[in-house]
Amino acid sequence: MRGAQALLDNPLVARVQVEVRDRYALLQPREQRIALVAAILLPLIIMVFGFWLPLRDRIQSLEAGMPEFTAQLAEAQQLAARAEKNGGATVAHGDLLSIVEQQARATKVRRFITRIKPMPGTGNQRVLVQLRKARYADVVNFFVQMAGQGVTGSRVKLTAVGQRNGLVDVNVSFSSS
Repeated sequence: MRGAQALLDNPLVARVQVEVRDRYALLQPREQRIALVAAILLPLIIMVFGFWLPLRDRIQSLEAGMPEFTAQLAEAQQLAARAEKNGGATVAHGDLLSIVEQQARATKVRRFITRIKPMPGTGNQRVLVQLRKARYADVVNFFVQMAGQGVTGSRVKLTAVGQRNGLVDVNVSFSSS
Protein backbone atom coordinates (compact mmCIF):
# COMPACT_ATOMS: atom_id res chain seq x y z
CA MET A 1 0.00 0.00 0.00
CA ARG A 2 2.84 2.40 0.83
CA GLY A 3 4.47 1.69 -2.56
CA ALA A 4 1.28 2.61 -4.40
CA GLN A 5 0.89 5.78 -2.31
CA ALA A 6 4.54 6.72 -2.94
CA LEU A 7 3.96 6.25 -6.68
CA LEU A 8 0.91 8.51 -6.59
CA ASP A 9 2.82 11.17 -4.64
CA ASN A 10 5.55 11.27 -7.32
CA PRO A 11 5.47 14.68 -9.08
CA LEU A 12 6.00 13.11 -12.52
CA VAL A 13 3.06 10.74 -12.04
CA ALA A 14 0.89 13.60 -10.81
CA ARG A 15 1.77 15.69 -13.88
CA VAL A 16 0.98 12.80 -16.24
CA GLN A 17 -2.35 12.23 -14.47
CA VAL A 18 -3.30 15.88 -14.90
CA GLU A 19 -2.38 15.85 -18.60
CA VAL A 20 -4.26 12.61 -19.28
CA ARG A 21 -7.28 13.83 -17.33
CA ASP A 22 -7.28 17.12 -19.29
CA ARG A 23 -7.04 15.33 -22.63
CA TYR A 24 -9.72 12.84 -21.58
CA ALA A 25 -12.04 15.72 -20.62
CA LEU A 26 -11.63 17.22 -24.10
CA LEU A 27 -12.90 14.03 -25.77
CA GLN A 28 -16.50 13.55 -26.85
CA PRO A 29 -18.52 11.08 -24.72
CA ARG A 30 -18.32 8.46 -27.48
CA GLU A 31 -14.52 8.86 -27.68
CA GLN A 32 -14.29 8.63 -23.89
CA ARG A 33 -16.10 5.26 -23.96
CA ILE A 34 -13.77 4.02 -26.71
CA ALA A 35 -10.73 5.11 -24.67
CA LEU A 36 -12.07 3.33 -21.57
CA VAL A 37 -12.80 0.13 -23.51
CA ALA A 38 -9.31 0.27 -25.08
CA ALA A 39 -7.71 0.81 -21.66
CA ILE A 40 -9.48 -2.29 -20.38
CA LEU A 41 -9.11 -4.54 -23.44
CA LEU A 42 -5.50 -3.76 -24.40
CA PRO A 43 -3.88 -5.31 -21.29
CA LEU A 44 -6.29 -8.23 -21.54
CA ILE A 45 -5.38 -8.84 -25.20
CA ILE A 46 -1.67 -8.64 -24.37
CA MET A 47 -2.11 -11.19 -21.57
CA VAL A 48 -4.08 -13.60 -23.76
CA PHE A 49 -2.02 -13.43 -26.95
CA GLY A 50 1.35 -12.67 -25.39
CA PHE A 51 1.37 -15.09 -22.47
CA TRP A 52 -1.57 -17.46 -22.13
CA LEU A 53 -1.88 -18.81 -25.72
CA PRO A 54 1.88 -19.43 -26.21
CA LEU A 55 2.05 -21.08 -22.79
CA ARG A 56 -0.95 -23.29 -23.61
CA ASP A 57 0.56 -24.28 -26.97
CA ARG A 58 3.87 -25.19 -25.32
CA ILE A 59 2.10 -27.30 -22.68
CA GLN A 60 0.12 -29.14 -25.37
CA SER A 61 3.25 -29.89 -27.39
CA LEU A 62 5.00 -31.21 -24.27
CA GLU A 63 2.00 -33.36 -23.38
CA ALA A 64 1.88 -34.74 -26.94
CA GLY A 65 5.51 -35.84 -26.66
CA MET A 66 5.14 -37.50 -23.26
CA PRO A 67 4.12 -40.98 -24.51
CA GLU A 68 7.17 -41.06 -26.78
CA PHE A 69 9.47 -39.94 -23.98
CA THR A 70 7.92 -42.48 -21.61
CA ALA A 71 8.53 -45.26 -24.13
CA GLN A 72 12.13 -44.12 -24.60
CA LEU A 73 12.62 -44.06 -20.83
CA ALA A 74 11.29 -47.62 -20.54
CA GLU A 75 13.67 -48.76 -23.30
CA ALA A 76 16.59 -47.01 -21.63
CA GLN A 77 15.75 -48.65 -18.31
CA GLN A 78 15.61 -52.08 -19.97
CA LEU A 79 18.95 -51.39 -21.61
CA ALA A 80 20.44 -50.33 -18.28
CA ALA A 81 19.14 -53.51 -16.64
CA ARG A 82 20.65 -55.67 -19.40
CA ALA A 83 23.95 -53.81 -19.23
CA GLU A 84 24.00 -54.20 -15.45
CA LYS A 85 23.22 -57.90 -15.78
CA ASN A 86 26.00 -58.40 -18.31
CA GLY A 87 28.34 -56.00 -16.54
CA GLY A 88 30.63 -58.77 -15.29
CA ALA A 89 31.26 -60.13 -18.77
CA THR A 90 34.41 -59.16 -20.58
CA VAL A 91 35.21 -58.78 -24.22
CA ALA A 92 35.78 -62.35 -25.39
CA HIS A 93 37.79 -61.85 -28.54
CA GLY A 94 39.33 -59.05 -30.59
CA ASP A 95 39.89 -55.53 -29.51
CA LEU A 96 37.17 -53.10 -28.56
CA LEU A 97 37.49 -51.06 -31.75
CA SER A 98 36.72 -54.07 -33.95
CA ILE A 99 33.77 -55.06 -31.74
CA VAL A 100 32.31 -51.56 -32.00
CA GLU A 101 32.76 -51.68 -35.77
CA GLN A 102 31.18 -55.15 -36.03
CA GLN A 103 28.16 -54.32 -33.91
CA ALA A 104 27.65 -50.96 -35.65
CA ARG A 105 27.48 -52.74 -39.02
CA ALA A 106 25.24 -55.49 -37.64
CA THR A 107 22.76 -53.01 -36.17
CA LYS A 108 22.85 -50.67 -39.19
CA VAL A 109 24.17 -47.64 -37.31
CA ARG A 110 27.61 -47.61 -38.94
CA ARG A 111 26.59 -45.05 -41.56
CA PHE A 112 25.57 -42.62 -38.81
CA ILE A 113 28.89 -42.84 -36.96
CA THR A 114 30.86 -39.66 -37.56
CA ARG A 115 33.72 -40.42 -35.19
CA ILE A 116 35.35 -43.47 -33.62
CA LYS A 117 38.31 -42.54 -31.48
CA PRO A 118 40.36 -44.94 -29.36
CA MET A 119 41.22 -43.44 -25.98
CA PRO A 120 44.76 -44.56 -25.07
CA GLY A 121 46.42 -44.24 -21.71
CA THR A 122 43.84 -46.02 -19.59
CA GLY A 123 44.18 -49.44 -18.02
CA ASN A 124 41.33 -50.85 -20.08
CA GLN A 125 40.28 -50.34 -23.68
CA ARG A 126 38.11 -47.29 -24.32
CA VAL A 127 36.57 -45.97 -27.53
CA LEU A 128 34.69 -42.71 -28.03
CA VAL A 129 31.84 -43.03 -30.57
CA GLN A 130 29.73 -40.22 -32.01
CA LEU A 131 26.60 -40.81 -34.07
CA ARG A 132 24.62 -38.11 -35.88
CA LYS A 133 20.96 -38.29 -36.89
CA ALA A 134 20.60 -41.99 -36.12
CA ARG A 135 17.26 -43.66 -35.48
CA TYR A 136 16.61 -44.03 -31.76
CA ALA A 137 15.47 -47.66 -32.10
CA ASP A 138 18.67 -48.57 -33.97
CA VAL A 139 20.79 -46.86 -31.31
CA VAL A 140 19.03 -48.81 -28.54
CA ASN A 141 19.59 -52.06 -30.47
CA PHE A 142 23.28 -51.11 -30.89
CA PHE A 143 23.63 -50.54 -27.13
CA VAL A 144 21.92 -53.88 -26.39
CA GLN A 145 24.30 -55.70 -28.75
CA MET A 146 27.31 -53.97 -27.21
CA ALA A 147 26.12 -54.97 -23.72
CA GLY A 148 25.74 -58.54 -24.98
CA GLN A 149 29.41 -58.47 -25.98
CA GLY A 150 30.40 -57.43 -22.46
CA VAL A 151 31.13 -53.84 -23.44
CA THR A 152 29.92 -51.10 -21.12
CA GLY A 153 28.91 -47.63 -22.17
CA SER A 154 29.60 -44.58 -20.07
CA ARG A 155 29.21 -40.85 -20.52
CA VAL A 156 26.23 -41.44 -22.80
CA LYS A 157 24.61 -38.31 -24.18
CA LEU A 158 21.48 -38.60 -26.34
CA THR A 159 20.13 -35.46 -27.98
CA ALA A 160 16.90 -35.41 -29.98
CA VAL A 161 17.21 -34.01 -33.50
CA GLY A 162 14.08 -32.07 -34.40
CA GLN A 163 10.70 -33.00 -33.01
CA ARG A 164 8.92 -36.33 -33.33
CA ASN A 165 11.12 -37.77 -36.05
CA GLY A 166 12.88 -40.31 -33.81
CA LEU A 167 16.40 -39.19 -34.75
CA VAL A 168 19.09 -38.64 -32.13
CA ASP A 169 22.67 -37.49 -31.87
CA VAL A 170 24.73 -39.73 -29.58
CA ASN A 171 28.07 -39.39 -27.81
CA VAL A 172 29.16 -42.48 -25.89
CA SER A 173 32.35 -43.86 -24.46
CA PHE A 174 32.59 -47.68 -24.60
CA SER A 175 35.02 -49.58 -22.40
CA SER A 176 36.07 -53.11 -21.64
CA SER A 177 38.27 -54.69 -18.99
